[in-house]
Amino acid sequence: IEEALENISKKEEVFIIGGGEIYNAFLPFSNKIYLTVIDHEFDGVDTYFPEIEPEEWDTIEEEGPFADDKSGLNYRYVTLQRT
Repeated sequence: IEEALENISKKEEVFIIGGGEIYNAFLPFSNKIYLTVIDHEFDGVDTYFPEIEPEEWDTIEEEGPFADDKSGLNYRYVTLQRT
């Protein structure tokens, strides 16, 4: 983590693309989250995005809900900014 953080410019926007352990490791260093929320509970899933403390994050943008034509699932995009 430290090496990755040393090799990025503070001016660039860097994206962390999980899995769960990667998200957990980098969340404390994150200032913005682009989150896709799928409005469905899946059976057998044992990995989730880390718990987000509401007092630490503001919703700055939300789009949707949308419906996926193939799966029928509803989803929305939420952008969060660290307070």
